Amino acid sequence: MFELDDSELELAQNLINDCAAGQYEVEDIYREFWEAIPHRTTFGRRFKKAVIGGKLRGIRWMHRSSENHQVYELLG
Repeated sequence: MFELDDSELELAQNLINDCAAGQYEVEDIYREFWEAIPHRTTFGRRFKKAVIGGKLRGIRWMHRSSENHQVYELLG
């Protein structure tokens, strides 16, 4: 499981589409779904890989924050 599967990609895209343009951490994109995700660190890596690999639309990776969290820009 080194990549998001089809159902994870679909959920991610729907959540991205529901967010306003701006900068977010993955936890903020997933909102109430975040607590249900097991192995969040591994999930975060897979999410970043999907973003950088162009599998998700309307989002780009920006940088890693001082708290070692990944920051993404949602393009709206």
